[in-house]
Amino acid sequence: MDKFRTRVSISEPAAKIGYHTKSLWMGSCFSDTIGKIMAGYKFPVLLNPFGTLFNPFSIGSNIQRLISGEAFTPADLNFHDGLWFSYSHYTGFSKPVQDACLSAINGSFMPASAWLKQCDFLLLTFGTARIYRLKSTGSIVANCHKMPASSFTSALAEPGEIIRLFDAVLGNLDLLNPAVKVIFTLSPVRHWSDGAVNNQLSKSILHYSIHEILKKHARAF
Repeated sequence: MDKFRTRVSISEPAAKIGYHTKSLWMGSCFSDTIGKIMAGYKFPVLLNPFGTLFNPFSIGSNIQRLISGEAFTPADLNFHDGLWFSYSHYTGFSKPVQDACLSAINGSFMPASAWLKQCDFLLLTFGTARIYRLKSTGSIVANCHKMPASSFTSALAEPGEIIRLFDAVLGNLDLLNPAVKVIFTLSPVRHWSDGAVNNQLSKSILHYSIHEILKKHARAF
């Protein structure tokens, strides 16, 4: 039967997640699913404080915001089709009342910012290298919130851009919490809307970027 499978030997890790270690999970639905399993077994975890995030730029910029501890304000919100929302967050934070939206966002943000300062592991899952930029600002959005497609431009990110961003993120994280270990994972979930070839290209960009990040940072895995 061995010809139908590939056996992979994985070396023993130097540091392990346990009931005595705190972890923060951010990223795509793969991170969300595994994090919920950990939480179900009562591991001390904090899961996706911005909701599900798919592209590395939204993940990285939101980590930078957690490091800064700068709470969100009404200026960070947008309104469309009866809902207030943030382009930094998943749709689960959208509310018909502005104060309720801001309360939900900061109610998740502030504990996560404090948690990051003391956690032992930060686990990140990249889902896609496909990015969407809001035409009016040029900024990359975490979610399009059902806004018209004409409001955005779309492209596959360059590996160098991802690597430079996480050089800065991990550098700032070293100053905030020198003990934290960062585990990068790549979601196996296919993004078929891009087509089979572009999905594979997207995953390859992320795989290469992670590989290069690990070469430069001793506490990244």
